[in-house]
Amino acid sequence: MQIRAMLCAAAFACFAAPAFAGECPADQVGVNVTPPGPAENTGVTVEPIAEVNLEETYHIENRHLRMRRVIVAPGGVFGWHNHDTRPGTVTIVSGEMTEYRSTCAVPIIHRVGEGTTEAGLIFHWWKNNGAAPAVMIAADLPLQDAGH
Repeated sequence: MQIRAMLCAAAFACFAAPAFAGECPADQVGVNVTPPGPAENTGVTVEPIAEVNLEETYHIENRHLRMRRVIVAPGGVFGWHNHDTRPGTVTIVSGEMTEYRSTCAVPIIHRVGEGTTEAGLIFHWWKNNGAAPAVMIAADLPLQDAGH
C-alpha cells in the first residue's frame, strides 16, 4: 500500500506542477518590485501573422486583434513596456524566455507550451537567457493609432 501511495503522489506531482509553471510565486507578488529593464529591443524579429480590424467587423472602435511571431536570439531582449491599454497573451513555441515583471520580485521563466497573459497595470521586459533562439506567438489588442 505504501508503494501505491508513493506512486500516486509522484504522478500527482508530475501533472500538478505545470499549472504553476511560468507564474510568479505568490510570496513574490507586489507592486513595482522589479526596476525597469532595457528600453530597446535587441536581437528581436517580429513577424506579423494575422490582423483583424475590430471596428469594421465588430464595431469595437479603434482596436485591432493581431497575432505576431516574435523571435528572440540568444541574449536578445524584448524591451521594457506596459499593457495598460493593450491586453495580450503569449505562448512559447520554442526555446525559453525569462520575463522580468514589475509585479514580481523574481524573474519568471517561460518554457515551451506555456502561456501567459499581459494585461493591466504591469510593466515588463523579456530576455532569452538560453543558447537557442526563442519563438513566441503573441496576440494582443492594440489601439489602432497607438503604433505599438
